[in-house]
Amino acid sequence: MPQISIRFGVRNNELLHSATWKLWTEDSGGNSEIYLACRALGGELKASMHQSGNWHIAFNKNTYEEKVQGVVPRLDSRFTDQWPRPTEFADGITLAFRIVTPHSAVSSNTEIRNDNKIIWVSAPPDGKALEIDICITKPNLTVSNWPGKNSMQTELIGSFVLNNGETVWAISRLIDCPDFSQLGPGGGYLFRGKSKKDLEDVENIRALVFGDMSDGSRVIYDTAYAS
Repeated sequence: MPQISIRFGVRNNELLHSATWKLWTEDSGGNSEIYLACRALGGELKASMHQSGNWHIAFNKNTYEEKVQGVVPRLDSRFTDQWPRPTEFADGITLAFRIVTPHSAVSSNTEIRNDNKIIWVSAPPDGKALEIDICITKPNLTVSNWPGKNSMQTELIGSFVLNNGETVWAISRLIDCPDFSQLGPGGGYLFRGKSKKDLEDVENIRALVFGDMSDGSRVIYDTAYAS
C-alpha cells in the first residue's frame, strides 16, 4: 500500500543518536489516517490517529497474543491507551503528540537501517531537551512557513498533506529538561518468555515513557539507561 512518510531522529556531533521514528499515512482508499511508531520496535507498537477522531496506541495482534496477553494484568486488550482527538490549541491547529528527547538520551551508537532516509535533528545541549511536536492543520488554514516558527522558534522536520486536505507537521524546539525527581516508585512487566537475565548483556538500553498532557495530547519521553 503506498505510503507518505517522514523518518526522523536526534543525533549529536559524535554521531550518537536517540530512538528513530516513523510518521506516515497510507496514500490510498481516500482515508486520512496518521500513524506514529518507534522504528526500533519493528511495528509491534504504534499510535494510530484515525480520521474518525478515535485515537489509540496499541500492540499489533500477534505481539499482544504472543507476548503481552495474560502477562500485564491491566491490559485486557491490545490497546494501551485510547482517547479522542484533542481540541485545537490554536485556530485550526491540533497538537497530537510530543516526543521529548533529553540530552542524556542521545547515547546510542547502534547502526541504523536506511540511515540515509532519516532526517537527523541536532541534539540538545546539556541540561536541555528536544521536543518534537506532531501537529495537524486544517485545510483552510493559511500557515506562513510552519507552525510555531516565529512564536515558538520551532524548526521544520517535514510535513505531508492528507487526502482530506489537512497537513501533518513534524517540528522541533528546545525546552528545559523534564524533572522526574518527584515521580514515585514504579513497577514493570517483561514480555512472556523473558526474564531480567535477558537485560544483563544488552548495551544501550532504552525506554519509552508514555504520558498524557492537560491539553489532551500525548507525550513520549525517549530515555536511556545511565550506569
